[in-house]
Amino acid sequence: MTRVSTIAGLVQLLQKTRNEETRRKLAENREGGFEAIAGLVQLLQDTRNENTRRKVAEILGKIGKGDSEAIAGLVQLLQKTKNEETRREVARSLGNIGNGDSEAIAGLVQLLQKTRNENTRREVAEILGKIGKGIQRRSRD
Repeated sequence: MTRVSTIAGLVQLLQKTRNEETRRKLAENREGGFEAIAGLVQLLQDTRNENTRRKVAEILGKIGKGDSEAIAGLVQLLQKTKNEETRREVARSLGNIGNGDSEAIAGLVQLLQKTRNENTRREVAEILGKIGKGIQRRSRD
């Protein structure tokens, strides 16, 4: 079995299974890297389980650096979840992969305005300070 067909099989299984524990375990298999991002983003859209959302967000934060699909999926999750732990995990992931990305920054600013949780606000403000510097670097290049 080739690497590509293995990745395709994992993504297909992610999409078909409804068992959240299985989904989290499959998501942890980062063998696919960028090829798996589409499947992980789809999982973010399909699941309502906050534990699964956090695990997928964490993984995207490790493998999705600069990937517009990963960033868009995480921003979309920020807009629909009300769970503060999930919001903070998504914010950390955007901080890891969205350096200087205007969509990531806009999503985090929106969260900063929307949340009433001080821990989330503090963490998002720190992340914005970190990834906002990427805009300055990009404009100098």
